[in-house]
Amino acid sequence: MLSALSNAVGQLGDPPFRRLLLIGIGASLLLLVTLAAGVSFLLAYAVPESWVWATAPVAIFGGLGGLILAWLLFPAASALAAGLLGERLARAVERYHYPSAPPSRPGGAIEGIGATLRIVLAGLVLNLLAIPVYFFVPGINLIVFLLLNGYLISREYFESAAMRRFPGDVARTLRRRHGLGLWLGGVLLAGLLTVPGLNLFVPYLGFAAMVHLVERERIRQAAG
Repeated sequence: MLSALSNAVGQLGDPPFRRLLLIGIGASLLLLVTLAAGVSFLLAYAVPESWVWATAPVAIFGGLGGLILAWLLFPAASALAAGLLGERLARAVERYHYPSAPPSRPGGAIEGIGATLRIVLAGLVLNLLAIPVYFFVPGINLIVFLLLNGYLISREYFESAAMRRFPGDVARTLRRRHGLGLWLGGVLLAGLLTVPGLNLFVPYLGFAAMVHLVERERIRQAAG
């Protein structure tokens, strides 16, 4: 996983790849701002009109609460953005590192997006259910965050990338075969998602790393 991630980082100088990263980062920032503003607006709207004095404090509190909520849900949201850009990211990686690679499997990209949506939905629900742990169980909260999102990230990124090359059942079998290694790689990515600034790049570099892992598996199988 580390070598695959290193290859992904090494492609930052590639203009098409870098452009996709900037598109994804812009979408992530827009999501964060929209969520924070939305929570702030809803809380301020809920304040009775007679409580004029409370409008500003509630709006500020709501904005801060929205930012915290956005940070907690960022792994799932960023996974969605990376998944939706996955086909273009994968093609950029293949053009740069595997120019002789055959075209992707017909319909594989659509299957990958479907898998992304299912896993992201599960991630949103599980992270919302885990919010009490995140807020009220210091020490354990970070472990739960890393293990939960490490699993979700590794599963979503790998299956989405693998379905471009292999049927869905084969992609899931490969993911289970490499389960522990992929999970540890996902935990690493989840940890990097907690680093401000760096977390904007991690989803797309992580997906690119999974493309490298899938291509290595394809080449290994082709070689017999």
